[in-house]
This record gives sequence, C-alpha cells and structure tokens, in this order.
Amino acid sequence: MISRPILLVMTIFLGILPGCERKVATNPSGTAVERRAPDIVLISLDTLRADRLGCYGYDLPTSPFMDALSRRSIQLTDVLAQNPATILSHRAIFTGLYVYQQPVGPAPAEITLAGRLSAAGYETAAFTDGGLMHARFGNDPGFGVYNHEGGGAEAVFGRGLDWLD
Repeated sequence: MISRPILLVMTIFLGILPGCERKVATNPSGTAVERRAPDIVLISLDTLRADRLGCYGYDLPTSPFMDALSRRSIQLTDVLAQNPATILSHRAIFTGLYVYQQPVGPAPAEITLAGRLSAAGYETAAFTDGGLMHARFGNDPGFGVYNHEGGGAEAVFGRGLDWLD
C-alpha cells in the first residue's frame, strides 16, 4: 500500500517490458552468453518535492514506498526540467527534444521513447491519473496501451502492476 504523504499528483506510470526475445552475445573469452533486454519502468510524479522524500535525505518517514523502491533502482540526483509545464516537460522526456524542437501536436510515434522501444520489441504501456497526462494532450504516441482513467495513485499503480503481471 502506498503511504498517504506521497499521494500527491501521480502523473504517469510507464511500464516497458521487453518481448521474450533473448539474444546470445559473446564475452571476451569467446564464450556465448545469453542476454535479455532489461525491463524498464519509469515513474514520474508531478508536483512531488524531492526534498520531502527519504531517498533524497528527508528525515521524516514520509515516503517508505519510494524509499524502498529507490534502494533497488537507479536514482537520479542532477536533473532539470525542460519546462515547468507538465505537458511540455513530459514531451521532452518522451522525445529527448528541447521544447523549441518539439513538433506541434502529438509527436510521431517513431521519435518517442515508447515508439522506439516498441520497434525494438518491447511492450509499452502508460497508466496516468488523467489531468494533463490525458491522451488528448498528445503524450500517448508509441504506447501499446495508454490508460488515463485516473482514480488516484493507488488505482493507477494497481492498473500498472496488473499489466506488469
């Protein structure tokens, strides 16, 4: 269960899983090694302050779920938003383009993170709390599943976890 203090505005839960394809690579000694593409899960929480999370040094127990997750994840500490607006900032995350480089309207799926990963054999899905991440704002191209039903963080995470299962 997610603790109440982190139930701020849950913007998007993006789960990306590789297809079942496994690749065989060769290590330096010439031995064949089976490799599987990594699973990728991106969680973006809009309006959540890092300085109020234990995983970023806050002393009060406000975020036990996020703290536990961060212990087994890559945690970024030096990031800048490309724009203070949710829609444009997420568009920059999903395309890798600065705001002034982004196309007008939805980005073509082939230039989005989800579209590129989908083309590489990943299954892609996004589960959002609606609002500014609703599909009508154009952040959905490239996703196999884009659910903007909303219902709060527990419901959104629940749908995302169900999909991952």
